[in-house]
Amino acid sequence: MVEQYYKLIGDDVEQMVNQVENKPKTTQDRYSGYMHLIIILTDCKVPLDIACQLLIKCGGNKQGIASAKKVIKGEL
Repeated sequence: MVEQYYKLIGDDVEQMVNQVENKPKTTQDRYSGYMHLIIILTDCKVPLDIACQLLIKCGGNKQGIASAKKVIKGEL
């Protein structure tokens, strides 16, 4: 499933990940930037788990994405 999304929007997601990674670090592992990207993707009907896997596949920080996911789910 991730591969299908990657083929469709992978280039755009990679650009967004690069923007997050190139900004000054304001939160641990840039989780706030990844929260923003996850929300953008889920608003476009990409399931939460797929959105997180896609961000990792596109070079995102695994810890930052995991933390962002926990915040979104209310686990942190």
